[in-house]
Amino acid sequence: MHRAQTPASRREVRPMGMMTSLAKNWLPKPLFNWLKAKRDARRRATLKAAGSRAEIFSAVYREKMWGGSGEKFHSGWGSHRAAVVEPYVTAVSDYLQSLPTKPDVCDLGCGDFAVGVQLRPYCDRYIACDIVPELVERNRKQFADCDVDFRTLDLVTDPLPEAQVLLVRQVFQHLSNGDIAATLPKLKRYRAIIATEDVPDGEFEPNHDKPAGFDVRLSTGSGVDLAAPPFNFEHRSSRVLCRATHNGQVLLTTLYEPL
Repeated sequence: MHRAQTPASRREVRPMGMMTSLAKNWLPKPLFNWLKAKRDARRRATLKAAGSRAEIFSAVYREKMWGGSGEKFHSGWGSHRAAVVEPYVTAVSDYLQSLPTKPDVCDLGCGDFAVGVQLRPYCDRYIACDIVPELVERNRKQFADCDVDFRTLDLVTDPLPEAQVLLVRQVFQHLSNGDIAATLPKLKRYRAIIATEDVPDGEFEPNHDKPAGFDVRLSTGSGVDLAAPPFNFEHRSSRVLCRATHNGQVLLTTLYEPL
């Protein structure tokens, strides 16, 4: 069993969208759970019909499954809530600045780049990858002055870029176990891997399987742990860089040094 060490008073995992949070506070719990189950079933049906991973995550953005009523592309609360973004940026930037020289960084699943842009000053070359072509093109235009190499890439099937440090933030949690297992051997080329995952607050059984999509393993009381079965990712060392909470949900950021 695994434990994310956060205050015991924050045991309930709550939905993160503002409208969802309001609905949960005001609607009777059985009604809220029924409505959420119906919504999620519709979303899963949409994604099942989508086909490829690129089509799946294009649909996630198009249908605003991660929120963002005004923006065409919105990567969810984990990329925009200060309570979790600020501790992450502080921890990762401190690590990057602790290295002898500015590293080349590869950001896998960069999303709308709301987080990556804050880390850019601490890196030499910065390669930001995402599977959604329209999102990558939007990022190229919006962040044209940031000297970032934006690439369209499927981390499961495509070769990964050269770099010293890999950032993979809230990405594996949206993939199936098969997708994760296919990607992990390619990560050994990096000197450091900084992986961030949503995990339950307290003890949990890691790595329940799920289809690729908008949701994460929290609904089954699970979360991704790369060092645990079935992945057993081999590494020389690991340590927690950041443990941030929001509404009882834990974002755990771990630094791995591969063998």
